[in-house]
Amino acid sequence: MKASGKHPHSRSLTYDEWEALDILYNYEVPEYITGIKKSEISIRVTKGWGESINLTITPEDVIEYYHKDARNISSGIRTIAGFSGDWRHIDELAKESLEIYKVINREALIREADKHGMQMRG
Repeated sequence: MKASGKHPHSRSLTYDEWEALDILYNYEVPEYITGIKKSEISIRVTKGWGESINLTITPEDVIEYYHKDARNISSGIRTIAGFSGDWRHIDELAKESLEIYKVINREALIREADKHGMQMRG
């Protein structure tokens, strides 16, 4: 599915933001991304025993993850947006969400990062 404004659950993104998403995803937004808005991304994830849910991740959730969970090496479980799982899968969710928000709402990431004494790179 092309990002260019044709995603069924998209709202409030500019043409330039859609163009940047097209480039990010090589013109094919993955099917597991069920919605993209300026302040929330919906991603289909699988809970234990194979049950799928739509997880909503906000810029605040992403920064919270990097502030509290990303460097926690004492546990194999991490959490983003209230969803916990194997650290590798959660880390990938956080990385992908961060990349999307860098394109569509970098200002919100910077604002949230400032609250935690963090700085955006890249």
